[in-house]
Amino acid sequence: MNIKEIYEKYGALLKGHFLLSSGKHSEYYLQSAKVLEYPEVAEKLANELAKQIKEAGIKVDTVCSPAIGGLLAGYELARALGTRFIFTERVKGEMTLRRGFEVKPDEKVLICEDIITTGGSALEAAREIEKRGGNIVGFAAIANRGICNRVNGNINRKPECKLPKNKPFFALEDFDFEVYDEENCPMCKAGSKPIKPGSRGN
Repeated sequence: MNIKEIYEKYGALLKGHFLLSSGKHSEYYLQSAKVLEYPEVAEKLANELAKQIKEAGIKVDTVCSPAIGGLLAGYELARALGTRFIFTERVKGEMTLRRGFEVKPDEKVLICEDIITTGGSALEAAREIEKRGGNIVGFAAIANRGICNRVNGNINRKPECKLPKNKPFFALEDFDFEVYDEENCPMCKAGSKPIKPGSRGN
C-alpha cells in the first residue's frame, strides 16, 4: 500500500506555507481528513495499521484518540482491532476524558492520531488516560511527520519528539518534510504568512 500515492490521489498532500499544530512551519501539510472522508479508504488504512500492531504482539483493550483530528482514524482502528473506542477533548486548554467515558485500572490503551508530528496531543491524551488508571501500550497514526521514530521505520528520532521512548509507535508512512521554527522559517523571511488548515485553526 503506497500511502503517499493515496494522500496525493485525494488531495491530502498540500503545498504552501503552513503553521502546524506543533507551532512549527512547513512547506507541506497533510490533511488526513481528505483521505478519511471516504469510509472504504479509512477502513483499508486502519486494517493495515491493525496488522502491524497485531504482528508486534501488542494487546489492546481500548483505542483512544485526541479530538478532533484523531477521531476517524482511531474509530476505524478500534473497529479493525475489535476493541472499544474513546476520545479525549480539550476543555479550557486541557486534554480531558468526558462524556461518561471511563478507564478501568490497568486497562491497555493505545493512543491513535491521524498524524503524529511531535506527538504533543497524543502525549496529553496518554497522560489523561494514565491519570485515570489506564496502561498506555503504544501509539499509532496513519502518517508520521518524521520527527518521531516508528516501528519498522527508517527515521531517527529527533529531539522535538514528545512520545515516550519506551512505548512503540506504529504508522503507515514517514513524511519527512522539513519543519522550521518561526524565527528560522525561510518562507517567513521571504515575506509569506503561514496558514493553519488543521483542526485547531479552522
